[in-house]
Amino acid sequence: MNQLKGYIFIYCFLFLIITGCKDKWEDVNEVNPLLKTTLTQKIAAEPELSVFSDLLAKSRYGQILSSSLNFTVWAPSNDALASLDPAIVADSARLDVFIGNHIANSSHLTNAPNPILTLTALNGKNLIFTANTIDEITITKPNQYVANGVLHIISGRMERKPNIYEFLKDHNTATVQKDFVESLNEKQFNPATAVLLGYEPSGKPIYKEGTDSVIVNSYLNFTGIDREDSLSTYVILTNEAFLAEEVKLKPYYSTSTTDSTTRETRRAIISDLVFRGIYTKESLPDSLTSTNGVKFHLDKSAVVSSHRVSNGIVHVMNRIDYKIPNKLKTIVIEGESERVVKVTNDAGRFNFTTSRRNPDGVSIFTQVRGDNFAAALAWFRYERRVNSVKYKVYWRAVRDFDLVPIPPAVAPVHFRQRVAFKRFNATDALPYKFVETREIVTNPPSNPRVFEPVYDDVYLGEYTFSNFRNEFVFMVSNDASTTGLNSIVFDYIKLVPVVN
Repeated sequence: MNQLKGYIFIYCFLFLIITGCKDKWEDVNEVNPLLKTTLTQKIAAEPELSVFSDLLAKSRYGQILSSSLNFTVWAPSNDALASLDPAIVADSARLDVFIGNHIANSSHLTNAPNPILTLTALNGKNLIFTANTIDEITITKPNQYVANGVLHIISGRMERKPNIYEFLKDHNTATVQKDFVESLNEKQFNPATAVLLGYEPSGKPIYKEGTDSVIVNSYLNFTGIDREDSLSTYVILTNEAFLAEEVKLKPYYSTSTTDSTTRETRRAIISDLVFRGIYTKESLPDSLTSTNGVKFHLDKSAVVSSHRVSNGIVHVMNRIDYKIPNKLKTIVIEGESERVVKVTNDAGRFNFTTSRRNPDGVSIFTQVRGDNFAAALAWFRYERRVNSVKYKVYWRAVRDFDLVPIPPAVAPVHFRQRVAFKRFNATDALPYKFVETREIVTNPPSNPRVFEPVYDDVYLGEYTFSNFRNEFVFMVSNDASTTGLNSIVFDYIKLVPVVN
């Protein structure tokens, strides 16, 4: 009997728990009806979004927002859409682009930006999301959950913005910069799209017109101003400012012809007008470094106008400021970098690299070395682009071998080497210079004497290039064939431009 009472008690207890849980789940469903509502349904139910709802239904995104996939929608109010261009509504392609600019994949709440969050709209354009705005438009009613995402109601509409390159192409006042960038377009054969029609008698293939090539632009490949995968600040120079830069830089980009000098100078100007990140006129710092590594001062007073674009911001400017040596850049030729090697009698080890610690005991450097061969005028050859300017020339050559004198000598046998340009035996090569070592002075003096490497840059002289072009740079061994007197060792050669 007692056992029966126990079963009855347990049964009643479980019944109360189950019915109680059922009531609680019913309560949850009652307070979260939107968890069964799609974005399309939620937008249609909002009186202040009736215009956007109608546009959404006409676009290809109406059905998409009814799917199980998650999206975030920033929906403009009726007031925001009152002045929408009727041509957008009448053109299905333009309408899709417009609506797609207000939708992004996944759910994004206003607590996600820190302080900003860059999102990609369904039309491929970037959106800048903050806790209170989307692309600088105020969010009036945020974070409205539904079954397949989040709805934010906004006070304005988001027109499709051009990217930097699209803005530049359509900019009609800074035509010198625009026209030069456009002049860099060229056709390249594209086998992936080429449609083969047949062959000429010579065997040359015949392709359907318009299918065998694509337009590429080296400047766009270099800067990425036509892409939406990052945010940049871009400078467009007024025609007067661009031509002033050309006059300033032309002496350093001199070539064999006037046309090529102009082309290379203009290429140098446009190569340093992209800066990573968004800087409004008000937030421009004292200095900015371009993506090409040149430090600039962009004066706020030189900004003629500013324009937000989908992948950043554009400033039209009537002046840019920088130091010409920063623009021309110091050339550092690492010994271990790609090189051509020549030795007439390879009687020993030659052309190998060694890694060593710097005097700080932490950082590592690698240098190239060749020794123990009986050949004169062996050389390493490198090729680098130089400006038409005078350079101060240095090397860093760390001799960390054969530092103990062999009696009766009281010092190591020193060897010399030199830097030459264009040809290894050029008559205007820099003078030969011994690779230095430094005696370690002790008290009392050590016997034998002890020497150590010199880790400093060593000045070698000056050299002037008359043309902007690729030039050969040589490190040449001694003109003697005696073993031990014609080794080569160096970490790097450095060319520092001299600008008055």
